[in-house]
Amino acid sequence: MIDSNSIYGFDCNEDTSNAIRDTISTCIIEHSLVGIYCEGACFTAPYVTNNIIEFDSLGIEGSAFTKIIGNQIRYNNTGVYSNSDSISYNDIEYDSIGVHIVNYHVYLSCNKLCNNYSYDVYNFDYHTLIIPNNYWCTIDTSNIRLRIYGAINFYPVLSAPCPQTFTTGSNEIPSADNYLKISPNPF
Repeated sequence: MIDSNSIYGFDCNEDTSNAIRDTISTCIIEHSLVGIYCEGACFTAPYVTNNIIEFDSLGIEGSAFTKIIGNQIRYNNTGVYSNSDSISYNDIEYDSIGVHIVNYHVYLSCNKLCNNYSYDVYNFDYHTLIIPNNYWCTIDTSNIRLRIYGAINFYPVLSAPCPQTFTTGSNEIPSADNYLKISPNPF
């Protein structure tokens, strides 16, 4: 568990050896300014998978190469701040903004996008964002339109969450009973 770090819970850019190139997995990261920061991560294409990221100002900030798969992202001001990531199989709930898109070249599919306070998806780019096959906790498209901002094509909508069919090496979500707590980080 990474808890109460003042700036970053986990900073992909701090690893100059590319040792974290493959996966950030099965972590609980909470109470940081940014839970996981991978913006500009030097083309390392990290996988952020099977984590619980909660109670941060910003849950995940990803670069054009970050793969965000199978996480529980909740209770953040912004769940994911995306610059052309691949975002799939995540539960993104109870954030102020679930996913904030700044570049329309994002793959956003098979996510549960529900119960975010302001918007489930916020498209800052002027291009139309195409994000099919997400579960919005409703199939009522007029209600979905109220939960999104910007030019977004969200059809077709799913009537149930996607099954967790991805393979990342571990399909376990971390348990709060089995962790090493690093809090607060003095560095």
